[in-house]
This record gives sequence, C-alpha cells and structure tokens, in this order.
Amino acid sequence: MATNFTFLDEHAKPQTISLEPNDFTFIQKNRVLTDDKMKSKPTTYFKDALRRFAKNKSSIVGAVILGLLLVLSFIIPGVSTYDVSSYHSQETTLAPKLFESGTGWWDGTRLRKNITVAFDWDRFAKDGTYSGLPADVQERDIVGGTEGITYSQVGDYYTDSANAYAHGGYLRLWTSAGLQYEAENYPAMNLPSYSYNFLNDNDYTVTVVTEDAPEKELRKAGNTGGFEGSDGEYAITFDYLSGDGASHSLMLKDFSSTHGTDVFSLRENASLLAAATANGGFFTEGINQAHLSFKIKPGSEIRSLLIRSVSVASKKETEDCSAISFTDANASALSDQCKIANHASRSLFHADIVKCTFRFDDYSYAYGERKADDSRAISLSTSQMQTYFNDGYFNFSDADFQQFLTDFNAISSTTEKRKFANEFASQVTLSSLGEEKSPLRIREGEPMVITIVSAGGRTAMSFGGTISMYRYLGYDSMPRFVFGSDQKGQDMLTKTFIGLRTSLLIGIVVSIICMAFGLVWGAISGYFGGWIDIGMERFCEILSGMPWICIMTIALIKFGQSWGTFIIAECATGWIGTAALTRTQFYRFKDREYILAARTLGASDFRLIFRHILPNAIGTLITSMVLMIPSTIFSESTLAYLNLLGGLDSLGVILSDNQNAIQSNPNLIVFPSVIMALIMVSFNLFGNGLRDAFNPSLKGED
Repeated sequence: MATNFTFLDEHAKPQTISLEPNDFTFIQKNRVLTDDKMKSKPTTYFKDALRRFAKNKSSIVGAVILGLLLVLSFIIPGVSTYDVSSYHSQETTLAPKLFESGTGWWDGTRLRKNITVAFDWDRFAKDGTYSGLPADVQERDIVGGTEGITYSQVGDYYTDSANAYAHGGYLRLWTSAGLQYEAENYPAMNLPSYSYNFLNDNDYTVTVVTEDAPEKELRKAGNTGGFEGSDGEYAITFDYLSGDGASHSLMLKDFSSTHGTDVFSLRENASLLAAATANGGFFTEGINQAHLSFKIKPGSEIRSLLIRSVSVASKKETEDCSAISFTDANASALSDQCKIANHASRSLFHADIVKCTFRFDDYSYAYGERKADDSRAISLSTSQMQTYFNDGYFNFSDADFQQFLTDFNAISSTTEKRKFANEFASQVTLSSLGEEKSPLRIREGEPMVITIVSAGGRTAMSFGGTISMYRYLGYDSMPRFVFGSDQKGQDMLTKTFIGLRTSLLIGIVVSIICMAFGLVWGAISGYFGGWIDIGMERFCEILSGMPWICIMTIALIKFGQSWGTFIIAECATGWIGTAALTRTQFYRFKDREYILAARTLGASDFRLIFRHILPNAIGTLITSMVLMIPSTIFSESTLAYLNLLGGLDSLGVILSDNQNAIQSNPNLIVFPSVIMALIMVSFNLFGNGLRDAFNPSLKGED
C-alpha cells in the first residue's frame, strides 16, 4: 500500500512523493550489536593517587631528597670510621676538608688575615728583606711555605703594647689630665742607675731623642691624653749621690727646651757637678748610683713625652754603657729598663709591627709530625711503648723491652740510668710494620729520645722523638672531616646525620602517636555529634588554651630533660589539630548518600567509620601527618636552642652547642642548618604533593 508524503521544496513549492514498503530495507537484520570493550584498565583509589603524585615534579624532587637524607641518616653513622663518643683535643674545630690541601676550596685550610709576624728586624735593617713566620706558626703548616705568606709593609701597623714581635717606637711618659703635683714633685721616668767613673777621664756623652706627636695620632692609638702641641715643659736631669751620701740633681735640659736630638757632655758639666757635691770631691771619689731622669713640669699643659732613644757613651772604648742606653723602645719596655716615679705612667707608643696573610693548614697542624724540640711536642709513656713493642713496631721485641726495663730498674745512679737508656735508644729501629703504623718515627739523625725524671724517690721514663700525630691518635692515614670537626673534636658529618636520624625518629614517633589518638578522638566527635561532640570540643578548647611552652616546662621539671619527656609534652597537645581535621572530614562525609545507603543496609557504626567515611578522608589526614614531622623537628630545635633539652644528639642540640662558634667556625652552624632546611623544604613539597594526589579538589590550597 502506497503512502503519499507532501513537503515544501527549497523554493517553497509543495511537492508530493509516494512511498512504497519495498522502498525500505533492514540492513542490520542479521547483525548482533554489543558494547565495545573498555580500553583502560580498572584502578584503585591509591593507584590513581599515586599516578597524580608522579605528575607533580616538585613533589618528586622533595620525595627523592627526603628519601636520600633518610637513607644517609642510617648509612653514614654506620659506615663512619669516626667515633663521636670519644674525641681528642688535637682535633677540635678543624676546617671542612673534601679535597687536597692547596686547592683553595674545601681543602681543610683557612685564610688567616692580619696575623702578627715574628719579623726578622735585623735582616730588614741590613738589606730591606721581609722575612719571618706568623707568630706561633710553623712553616710546614702554611700552604706554600714562606712563599705563601703576604706581608704588610713596615709602617702600616703600629702597636702600643710591648711584645716580642714589635720594634722601635717611643717610650711615652704621661700624666693623667688634671693631676696636681706639689712643687718639685716632678712626675719622672728614670733610667737604671750606673756607676759613672770620672776618675779615669771617661768623658761620658748622653744623646737623647725626643719627639712631639699630633693629638690625632695619640687618639688613633687609643690614648686619651696627649700633646697639646707645645714644646718644652719637660726636663732631663742627672741624679746622683755624692761622696757624703747626699742626693743631688743636675738639670741637663731645662723645662723651656724643645723636642729633638740633644747631646750632653757630662765632662762639660764638671764644675756644676763639683759645686753640687757637698765635699767637692767627686773627682777623687767618682759618682755612684747616678741615673738620667725625664721629668714633666707640674701644672704644665703638656701631659705626654715621647722618648725615641737614649744613648750613653764613654770615651773609654772598653766601658759598656748599654745597660743604660736604648734605641729600641719596645725592647726597653719589655725589659722594664726604665722605672716610673711620682705617680706618672709609662707606656709604649707607635712601635712598628708587621702582619701577614696566609692559608693555614688545619690538618698539617693537627696530624703532622712533631719533633722533640717542637713547642707542642708530646711524650710516650712506658705502657704505650710496651704496647708498641708487643705489636711488633720495632726490631726489639716486647721481651727485649721487658729486659731493658728490668736492667734499667736495677741501676741505682740516675746518671747511669740515663747512659743506659741512651744506649738502648740508639739501638732501636722500626720494623716494616712499624714503618706503616708506629707513631714514633725513627730516622737517621733523629733517634728515639728517652727522658728520665726523678721525683719523690721514684724514677719515671718518657719516650719521645718525631711523633706522627695521626698515627698516635689511632688513624691509619691522614683523616679528613668533610663537614669539619666541632669544639669537642667530633666529626661533624657523622654527628650531623646522627642528629638527623634522631630528629626524624622523634618526629615520626610523635606524628604516629598524635595521628592515632587524634584520629580516634576526631572520628568519635564528628560521627556522633550532639552532646558528645560539644563536650569533647570544649575539652580540646581548654587544653589548646594552655601555652605549649608551659606544658613543656612543667614536664621537664617533673620528669627531667630527656627525649621521652619531650615526646610526652609534644603529644599532650599535638593531637588536637589532627582531631579537629578528622572531625571536619567526618561532618563532611557522614550524611552522604552512600553512607545513608550503608546504614539502611544495616552497617554498624564501626564499619561506617572505618570502612566508608575514613577512606574518603584519609588523603587530608595523611598530608597532616607528613607535615607534622617537620613541625615536631622545628619545635625540638627551638627547645634545644633554648637549652631546655639535653641527652641524645639532634639537629637542634648540635645547633645549640655550636651557636657560639658562628663567627670563628661557621661550618659548625651552616652544615646542620642546610640539612635541617632541606628536611623542612622536602617534607613540605612531599606533603603538598600527597595532598594534591589524595584530594585533587584541594590542589593549590595552602
């Protein structure tokens, strides 16, 4: 049966067509239609979270750094050859060393600047050569030896303190400002007494050099009182005892004289000397106990006198007047050659001193060889030597050494003992094993030295010579501390990673405890709600209102300083944040449709909490737990820095112990701080990655 179908064409004209049943064919009559097979594999919640975490590059970096530090915190203390439980004073505050000495970076050396030099002043005066080693430093401990020393120029540095390394300068006689003197009570500086002999016509000549100095120079040197810019008002006198014992004073230079070089002939003043002598017989009796004296006039404006040199010469060449002469003010001050009288003060002013810059090798200083004449030489005891003989370090056996001790003790004379000991020492040489391990280095021209000391009726021996310090301290080769050593001589690399391990363990333990308790507390509060929730929340508010530092202090007072006390105090309030977060998550999920469906089907509260609600909230809670670890480490470090914690080493305790060395040895603070910073940053990157992976809806939130 045909069917007519009318429609309007593109020109809006009606068109009619006739449709027959045969015009239609069922083309899929014999085909079976089915759904296509899924091309993706089924996954789980945690697999999907892991896939999302792997896409976060910064979190991957944080996880790698965190894992590496965690592994190293257990491996490095285990394989380290340095025992941090025992240490030696020779190994304190060594510089970090990774490369060989002389490379200039991380090589166990320090750049030391402006170090005073034991300068060779005689050689400098002779040919202008700069030479000398830094004070108390040996050439072997300087990178490059003497070639590695850079000297300052003579005249660049001065000192006002007499010392063995200075040269020249002035002796400064000064009086306090405003100090009043009675008439004729002159503040004076006296040279040593000397028996001047006028009977043999020695004709003594005195040469004195005095100088003025600008006020600004004295102030630069740290002196408060100085010249007022005027000459004169000081005098030079010749004080002596006459034949009848009377005291006399002859003024060679009066108070109105100027500064400069003055030469006095005592022979020219003979008439004055004779007139001043009570019996007029000084030519026949000579003059005894005479001395030169420098005096400042009472009430004068000038309060300082600078004396460059004093030289007394005799016409008779065989007479030595050096005891009352000086050209080196520093040497005179060191020997206390000039005496002070009448409440005046004497000090050194502007003595030349040379300083230098060089690289100091900490490891050569601590572990190098020390000879018997070294200022830091050490001696080996009889028991130590017996151990070395027993270990086969010498060509003499332990039995030979025991026989030596027996024969030595049988000798009564100390002289004979010394002779016998020296004969024994000359015969001892190192074995092949001793060449490798013995701390006592016996070489040609450097034999073993045996010292005998008798005290209290007992005779003791000590053995010395050239000692290899690193062998003496028990090392097979020269040590190197990658992070340096601390103020106790402990290896900072080993100690830092032990501290890291301790800090991580404390953080993990605290996080697990707080997580477990807070999760249970928050789950009960959030799931049941009502009065149960109100009561539990009020308790949390009261507990959180107590300052944490107060809780910690009370715990420390009650239980003492220990890591157990810290964990208890940290966990006392640390779970509150986790409980609040868990409560929020339960309020968020407990009224969802799938929870209502499960409850309708008869699921118990326990099953609803742990099977249906908790898995959906676990992502946020895991993130909270991970971030709690660095927070705990930071809290522990804060308390340790405040000296409220003691006991085991941790990063906080290490930083607390070394805080006073931040200027002199910054590596003791820098390396532990870098490790702590890496831990903090890595945990935060890792935690943020976990948060984004387990709960993508929170991505980008703080």
